[in-house]
Amino acid sequence: MRSFRLFENNPNRSAEIDFYPSADPVTQAAVLIFPGGAYQTLSEHEGRGYAEFFNVLGMHAFVLRYSLTPHYFPDPLLDARRAIRFLRFHAVSFGVNPQQILAVGSSAGAHLAALLSVDQLDLPNDVNDVVDQEDFHASAQVLCYPVVLSTGPFAHLDSFRHLLGPRYEERQKFDLSRLVASKTPKTFLWSCANDALVPVENTYAYAKELAAKHVPYECHVFQEGGHGIGLAPKVPSVHAWTLLLENWLKSNGFLPR
Repeated sequence: MRSFRLFENNPNRSAEIDFYPSADPVTQAAVLIFPGGAYQTLSEHEGRGYAEFFNVLGMHAFVLRYSLTPHYFPDPLLDARRAIRFLRFHAVSFGVNPQQILAVGSSAGAHLAALLSVDQLDLPNDVNDVVDQEDFHASAQVLCYPVVLSTGPFAHLDSFRHLLGPRYEERQKFDLSRLVASKTPKTFLWSCANDALVPVENTYAYAKELAAKHVPYECHVFQEGGHGIGLAPKVPSVHAWTLLLENWLKSNGFLPR
């Protein structure tokens, strides 16, 4: 594993990506992973754990260590955009296809991964050098038990408190169910029906909007498992999501059949 600073010329920005190269790559498609943790921490099993899984599939993987509270929006999204641009700019040296970079996120990390596809947020100018001239949109997205809803009984409000801080009352602007567009990339998403922390209604709401905007997607809901279980190695019925994802990656040209 090697780490790279994303903002080398800005000492006030500390975001880094960790590069996990596959020992036996079978594709130039790569994944950029956003661990969950309610914008307060980063879950290792949803970061390095996922990276090692994708490595076994023959894909290079990168884990983004993005800004956390008290570094509020827009810092996490600026980190995410910079990470995609960094990978595209250095694609040749990393051995990846710049047109096949997938965003993979869990819980609040899935919320951040999905924000990459959103253009209509109020952001400062983030084009500062040649790296920033690259496109920041992911080629596809994999969302695991995503935080989507910002209001109502199914919202995970702590994620929005930690993301927005003093702008918390503006959280409806960051509700993913309001931000799906026809240009949202093809999506694989899954959740557990008994998730008590980020209820499955979040996944349903996002899938509904993907369908309404005619965005290709695949959605799986498992009966049990709860929240934050990552690859779910101890829950065979839920661990099946990794096999379903592998098939989806093959069907969409990210892995050879």
